[in-house]
Amino acid sequence: MQNRDCNSELPVMMDEISANPFAVDFAVLTEKMCMGKRSFQSLFWQHTGLTPRDFIGITKIDKVLDMMKLHKECSLVEILEMSGYYDYAHINRDFKIIGGLPTALVFKNIRDHLSKTSIPFCVNYPRDGICAVNLMV
Repeated sequence: MQNRDCNSELPVMMDEISANPFAVDFAVLTEKMCMGKRSFQSLFWQHTGLTPRDFIGITKIDKVLDMMKLHKECSLVEILEMSGYYDYAHINRDFKIIGGLPTALVFKNIRDHLSKTSIPFCVNYPRDGICAVNLMV
């Protein structure tokens, strides 16, 4: 195994995840970092306070929220398809876990409040009940 500076490589991996969170392959990420899955998760947690799965989920939701604002004329199903979700149950579960609200309610609130500058969207962590992230939509 090579001696690598994981601290400097982690932001590169995060950028890669953010660019396309729907195509993340953990095996490829851990291989690029020259470490096992658990070591990668631990490093990620130490630097971000999030698991890679949480980060990917937040990034996916963020992309969907951006699409909702960008494509005001599109239906929720069209937005989900454009953003990379093809299973409504999956996105709905992600929205409930990460934001505490069902997708349809968030979609409706965004449509109802597009004239406002922001809509709070709290990211919940069921293990400790603390709101760690507040995305402003």
